[in-house]
Amino acid sequence: MISPSSFLTASSYASLTFLTASLCAFAAAAAMGENILKNGEFNTIRMGHEIYGGGGVGGCKLSNVIKPGSENDRCMRIEITSVKTYPDGHQELATEVTFGKVGNAIGLPAEADTEYEFSFDMLGAHQLSLWVSLDSKPITKTYFAEKRIRPEPRVVKGDAEKWVTHKCVFKTAGDSKFMRVQLLLWGNSKQQKTFPFKAGDVIMIDNVKLVKVTK
Repeated sequence: MISPSSFLTASSYASLTFLTASLCAFAAAAAMGENILKNGEFNTIRMGHEIYGGGGVGGCKLSNVIKPGSENDRCMRIEITSVKTYPDGHQELATEVTFGKVGNAIGLPAEADTEYEFSFDMLGAHQLSLWVSLDSKPITKTYFAEKRIRPEPRVVKGDAEKWVTHKCVFKTAGDSKFMRVQLLLWGNSKQQKTFPFKAGDVIMIDNVKLVKVTK
């Protein structure tokens, strides 16, 4: 039989546990700043204001579509439009999607020596390599970067049947004023046992966030 004093102790312990969990959740939320991306949920059909893609070897096409299984929730659709086949028969793809524009200006505002978290939801059984471009001044060419660094983790993989959330962290350089985050679709049949891409393959991306980590 549980005595009144034991019940009060257990009840108090449960309340304390709930309060501690709530405070931890609040602290975790407070440790993240506001999303720098204004259309990370793709609710606005216009994506070119913040994102550009394609180029490199092979290519991809970006579009804003209704999320699979939803009536009105939207997401970004990445379709591989081509892979390069060389005369010797080997294939290669090296094309990327970049989050890093403010209208016609290339690069999102960044603070020097600062930690950021980049996160997104992904649907599709492909592997993406992540890169970050850092610049100390505005640039005019999308393929140029003063510095390129790798976040942690450097590589993520999706699932064909369900949405998977990925998070990575990186720190800007001491002179950084602008940043861009790239999702690189890369494959080379000379370096891989199985070439993972073909024209028509699709990856879905949603709920993209780029936030300053405040401690």
